Amino acid sequence: MTLAIETSGLTKTYNGRTRALDGVDLKVRPGEVFAFLGPNGSGKTTLMRILTTQFRPTSGEARAFGLDVVRRGSEVRRMIGYVPQETSVWLDISGRENLLIYSKVYAVPKDRRKGSIEEAIQAMGLEEVADRMVKAYSGGDGQEA
Repeated sequence: MTLAIETSGLTKTYNGRTRALDGVDLKVRPGEVFAFLGPNGSGKTTLMRILTTQFRPTSGEARAFGLDVVRRGSEVRRMIGYVPQETSVWLDISGRENLLIYSKVYAVPKDRRKGSIEEAIQAMGLEEVADRMVKAYSGGDGQEA
């Protein structure tokens, strides 16, 4: 079975001295729900950036569905989606307005934008909060702000 995510001895060192990851071994099966939990500075974001091909590891290996994230990064990027909480949206506009901006960035045809945005809002169950300012949204606990 090909694993969804597999790392072996994954290490990332910044400036030759700050070790953000130290030999991470990880296996996540396809369809498995997996979470990285830990305090600030524990390497969660660094690991995600390596897995999503944004950073190169200092040493070790990382694979997404059998593809090496360094050597086959363009193929990995076509298969994954990653939206970090801290940089994904503008806080001073609504969720619906954010979706409109991203629909333009990703070249959704003008005649399909409204329908695609409404479909996304409904799929995520956000009809009641879509027009609120994003800064009023919860950071992830499932409760409204």
